[in-house]
Amino acid sequence: MPLYTCNCCRFETGIKTQYEKHLLTNKHLSNSTTPSKTHELTDLKEKVANHELSIASLTAEIVMLKSALQECKELIMMKNNATPTQIIQVSPQPSIPPIIAQEPIVDQPKKETCNPVYIAKQMDEDPSNNEIPVFTQYFSIKTDNVVFDFSDIDELKDVAKGYVVDKLVAYVKENKATLPFKYYKSSWYIKRDDGLWERDEPDNNKSCNPTSDTYKHSPIVKSLLFIFQNRFIKYFDEIKGVGWRNYGETEFTRLVSECFSREVYRNSELLRPIAVCLD
Repeated sequence: MPLYTCNCCRFETGIKTQYEKHLLTNKHLSNSTTPSKTHELTDLKEKVANHELSIASLTAEIVMLKSALQECKELIMMKNNATPTQIIQVSPQPSIPPIIAQEPIVDQPKKETCNPVYIAKQMDEDPSNNEIPVFTQYFSIKTDNVVFDFSDIDELKDVAKGYVVDKLVAYVKENKATLPFKYYKSSWYIKRDDGLWERDEPDNNKSCNPTSDTYKHSPIVKSLLFIFQNRFIKYFDEIKGVGWRNYGETEFTRLVSECFSREVYRNSELLRPIAVCLD
């Protein structure tokens, strides 16, 4: 093992990190007066600062990659476990016997169905839904389907859960005609990867906490929060650079854990105000 020696301070150690810390002490700075030592100290400080910046950036990237990986796993599981939409064969109406008396025939208005299977079929047959992307493609971070305006933020410390909810509700209200999910007759419907619409039945989470593993978040809630976090971080990366993620040493962590994480939201906190816009 090499031995690291400081001649001016008569300091010796076999550990490199202890030697580097010693070079930054007041004792060493006062004993070291040569220009070469001063230059060496300046270079060392620059290396330490660069390492700290790299560590902060990599930590933030790891947080984002873990979130994206978990989201992909859940989307794959949701796709594999999805049950095909049941198609009910409707028998033709019996023929009406001829009416002898010639009476005017009045067209009766069609009754709206409440059967989710029929409603999903009607959505499949509606030509206005043909141009809507499938659910997973619409919320992909590789596309530009979802765009938010964050120019109204003065300081990051002012961003809280209420801001996130209001921003998402406003986005849904403005883009409801092109969204890959709909709310109709007290039920949610999602456009699957095969292009067909299917009813999404949220799990009963009344006795569960959103932070627990047993709580099942709606795919709509998970996708909206995930794409919002991605667009938010990307926006401030372009304005402030990646260094903003270490803002105040805790601000980025607070935003991710208290505002963007689905573990702090119940399904109803987002689905109820969104349903008002779509109903």
